[in-house]
Amino acid sequence: MISTHENAPGSLVYDMDTGTRLDRVVSVDLEAGVVTQTSLPIRVENGEAVTEQSVFDRIGVEFEVTPVHAPRKIKAFLCHGRKG
Repeated sequence: MISTHENAPGSLVYDMDTGTRLDRVVSVDLEAGVVTQTSLPIRVENGEAVTEQSVFDRIGVEFEVTPVHAPRKIKAFLCHGRKG
């Protein structure tokens, strides 16, 4: 599952090994363990923002507490074991 601002609005992304929040996140691919972020400073090439990818051993999901029959909303992505 690939999560973006469209299907996981307002969710945060954390590198649990360093205890830092990852900013400028464009998408999180849970199956591949990949977090895609825009570069800093943000650069545009060929009309698109330049992105960088970080690969993790695993990415966990923390859900918001919601009423029983309400759809679950992702609160945070918890990334463990950054590679390279």
